[in-house]
Amino acid sequence: MKINIIEWEDHNLYIYNDKDELVREKTVIPGDKIQTEPNYIRGHGTLEDKCSRLISTACGYLESLNKLIYTKPLGGRYNAEVGDIVVGRVAEVSNKKWLIDICSTQFAQLSLAAISLPGSIQRRRTEEDSLYMKSILDEGDVICTEVQRVQSEGICHLHTRSAKYGKLANGMVVKVPNKLIQRQAQHIVKLKYGIQLILGLNGYVWISLPFEHSHTDTLNYSSSSVKPEIVNSNIRKSIVMLAFIIKLFGLKNMQITPERICKVFDRFTELHLSYKNIQTLDHSKIALNALFE
Repeated sequence: MKINIIEWEDHNLYIYNDKDELVREKTVIPGDKIQTEPNYIRGHGTLEDKCSRLISTACGYLESLNKLIYTKPLGGRYNAEVGDIVVGRVAEVSNKKWLIDICSTQFAQLSLAAISLPGSIQRRRTEEDSLYMKSILDEGDVICTEVQRVQSEGICHLHTRSAKYGKLANGMVVKVPNKLIQRQAQHIVKLKYGIQLILGLNGYVWISLPFEHSHTDTLNYSSSSVKPEIVNSNIRKSIVMLAFIIKLFGLKNMQITPERICKVFDRFTELHLSYKNIQTLDHSKIALNALFE
């Protein structure tokens, strides 16, 4: 596992926060003793030794929420939480469910009952529906979905019962460390360039043409149809440039937001840089300098 560290000194990690300021975070490694307050609550990444002292079991940031003390990993696999918007790829079609790769420790499950049937028909799922599951979602398909629940053993259940979720097309996926994508007001954003971004909290970013959905969008009833289209060359070039910018943020260990992406994209446009010549060190510095102006 690769961990990107800006600077390490006396168990302090210096990282960029949301305001592009270099700040210090208290970090721990396995075996470190953690100072506690009375009546604390032990969270994940910690344990109590025989002397009732709290010990770290992971390498990461030391976080506290009220009396809860836990360790937030520096990197690693995605840990799903209810309500998260994620982008995943269908790994397997199983018995009345799909197994979805969301970059977690195990495949997530999308039940046949947790999707909207073609035509947005509201009815019970039948054995005939299970026979035609591949016509709805097949191996390799990319989808946008929401975490419905997470079982105690870590099994994640997804759903697509909304017009904004479902199968994706006419775009590409960019993978970045999931810690760089924080919870935001909107994770599905239509940019001014005629391109849509889906910032999955699992570290998968989808860049594509905007997709249209119907006006009918209520619980358990939605209609969304995404069909393959011919993407013109200008849009394709913009998608490639946006993908490069997002990858650059991932390499530089910087938080990814639509505002930051647009700021760098606009700077490239002002300098008349094309998608063919942006992948150089000098242009990478230009992109980063644009964020601090």
